[in-house]
Amino acid sequence: MLDFPSLASKDERAPGGTTTKDERNPMSTQSDFYNARAADARADADAATLDNVRDRCLRAAAAWEGMADRASRTDKMRTRQEAEKAAARAAAE
Repeated sequence: MLDFPSLASKDERAPGGTTTKDERNPMSTQSDFYNARAADARADADAATLDNVRDRCLRAAAAWEGMADRASRTDKMRTRQEAEKAAARAAAE
């Protein structure tokens, strides 16, 4: 079973029942999840006795790694954009 940090309880949420930015799960958990699945697929490939099963597991590992890379790039881009927006707001004040 997956172990993700829980979101804030309903009583701890901002007005209107929404979560604040600080209460959200960090985006890195998504890339961590993908990397863990890739590692599982590589382990399955190492344990496979049939060539077609090994190939399928290696293709799955490559797909998970690609998703992890995209998630990581997205996280970095989001962080950069948030910093730029914060700097623009600070400059406007």
